[in-house]
Amino acid sequence: RYIFIREDIIGICANQRPLYVRLCKKNLSPNGCVSELEFLLDSDINSVKFLIDFKKPNRMSTADDIALDRLTALPWPCHAHILKLLPLRNCLVMCLVCKYFNQLIQKEVLQDVSMLDVNDFYGQQASNCLSWAFRNKLTALRKITASGHSCLEPLLTACHLPAGQAILSQLTSIHLDYVNQLRDNQLSYLLAACPNLEVLALPRCSKLTDAAAITIGSLLPNLREVSCRDWTALTGGGVAALAQGCPKLEDITVDGCFRVGSEALAALVRLCPRLRRLSIAKSYGVTDSALEALGEHGVTLEELCLRQCPRVAAVQHLTRCSRLTAVDLSGCVNVAGPNLLAMLSGCGASLVSLQLNGCVGLRGEVLAAVGRLCPGLKLLNVRGLALMDEHLRDLVGLRRMRRI
Repeated sequence: RYIFIREDIIGICANQRPLYVRLCKKNLSPNGCVSELEFLLDSDINSVKFLIDFKKPNRMSTADDIALDRLTALPWPCHAHILKLLPLRNCLVMCLVCKYFNQLIQKEVLQDVSMLDVNDFYGQQASNCLSWAFRNKLTALRKITASGHSCLEPLLTACHLPAGQAILSQLTSIHLDYVNQLRDNQLSYLLAACPNLEVLALPRCSKLTDAAAITIGSLLPNLREVSCRDWTALTGGGVAALAQGCPKLEDITVDGCFRVGSEALAALVRLCPRLRRLSIAKSYGVTDSALEALGEHGVTLEELCLRQCPRVAAVQHLTRCSRLTAVDLSGCVNVAGPNLLAMLSGCGASLVSLQLNGCVGLRGEVLAAVGRLCPGLKLLNVRGLALMDEHLRDLVGLRRMRRI
């Protein structure tokens, strides 16, 4: 466990893992700040690494105490600023280095923690981390991200505890991935404690049904983003109920919800006038009637993903969606050239990303229109199309292209 300084970087190493933090553009002089340093010279004489070795707290000597006292003499608030730049997980490891860091983190860092991400923890570790968070007064915490069924118990337990209820009530974002034991009644109990949520992502929570979507619509009127990816039991009725209760919705993902069809998408764009991103993949229920509704009511759409929706063909209905910056039609095998050209004539000028992977109904000649109608395009995916060299030459005018 040690601290080292190298030019404009102060690094803290804990648990045999070095952590580097850039402090400022000016070189940081350690003179007068730390003493009894071990100099490790590199090949570059200007790159001098200083090392202070901190032994375990229960074995600290007088020299260690002096070194710590000198460390606190760093220009205020350098020491607190350094720790605030570290990820929370690393700060918690730093609490084990010595009593000084422990007190500093408790006083200066925890009160500013706004996001808790425990995706790198597994099993009991994730559960313990969430339990710790709900026991401490993290007054600035607004976002929790976790995955796996082990995170479910501490979340539900927090609903019973005053400290946990205080934290849940201030959250604006929850992301729970692959919590496959989460059921409708448990989600209802959790969301009742989180009335201020604006972002709710529950991908791969496969036990959730229409009842969960209805609960979201009834409890979260300020919701802006929601992900229901791979809710295999979700139907159009659940999506319509969610849209009815969340008029401020801007972003929704229903990929893998193969029971959700055109009527649900029509309800979304009709009831959510702020909707700017819509993603639905692998749905046989999405047809051209959905595209008609999108063209009529979805004028605010900026991103649209209809990946692997094989019944989609009449993309010319999207002509009125002039704000679109990203369109993904990968796997839409019935999209034909004339329909795509009609779509691009309306929204091509704003497009930055166009995914046509596997659109076997398109011919190489369509690239000439892409080059002409989409001057700002940066990403183009035409994998699986029958192309020749002369087709690709039609793209040379796309000066902003970064990837094809």
